[in-house]
Amino acid sequence: YELELTIYEISPKRGIVQLERLRKVIGLGRDTYERGIISYERVDEMCRLLHRFQLVMAEYQVENYRAYGTSAIREAENREVVLDQIRVRTGIEIDVLSNSEQRFLCYKAIAAKENEFNNIIQKGTAIVEVGSGSTQISLFDEDALVTTQNLKLGALRIHQILARIGGMAEDRKKLAQELIDNEITAFKKLFLKERNVKNIIATGVCAMYLGRGAHADKQRISAEEFMEFYEDLRNMGEDQIAEKYDIPSEFVSLVVPGAMVYKRLIDATEAEMVWLPGVRLGDGIVAEFAEQKKLIHFA
Repeated sequence: YELELTIYEISPKRGIVQLERLRKVIGLGRDTYERGIISYERVDEMCRLLHRFQLVMAEYQVENYRAYGTSAIREAENREVVLDQIRVRTGIEIDVLSNSEQRFLCYKAIAAKENEFNNIIQKGTAIVEVGSGSTQISLFDEDALVTTQNLKLGALRIHQILARIGGMAEDRKKLAQELIDNEITAFKKLFLKERNVKNIIATGVCAMYLGRGAHADKQRISAEEFMEFYEDLRNMGEDQIAEKYDIPSEFVSLVVPGAMVYKRLIDATEAEMVWLPGVRLGDGIVAEFAEQKKLIHFA
């Protein structure tokens, strides 16, 4: 649902420092999840935006770049045509990340906050990213990855399903809850069993905007605090949510479906704490790049 450019400065002394972040909402996912392909008009819009990104990169005298596509491109039937058009029109080579590669970069971003991450995963922990097209749940126990699973519970995907159905807002919320419950219940039966999950680490764009509302002054909140925030969200309209929590109107429709997934996971795991580290895919990309270039080292 967006294109993003983030510019970082990397040095052994200062580590990784973010200099600039630009974002533009663009409906790639809407094309892919509804029609299976990305339209020519959308490709044209994307190329114009990427060209603007190139101008900003030139202003900062950027020496290296990495360009990645995720599920909206990965699942498009015409993805090779799209990638070729971008290459021809902008010169930018885009690598399409597999789901596992995308999640690995997410772990890299969290691991960059080394001490906090290592301390938290000593106890049963689930890293959960509610994205646009899917939700990834990775279970850690005693410092080791136990399992990682992908559920078709993306915030944008849920929102689009409900938009096609129509009806009253409260009825749509109940239906969304049923969809989420079915997926989470199946996940619990197969993978949680007797596993004890104390912490949930919430990552991605949905988590970032949820963090603005759920006690924005701190990254760690109790499950009870999150539930109180969730109940407030359920009783508010999108305009109220956008104004109260300073969430861009383009994203506000994703906040409630995303919160529903996190809420149901807290119920299923009986987790006690939610950590909102505020990391995004770009943070994982730069962490991997810096490590490959031996500019920083992760334990």
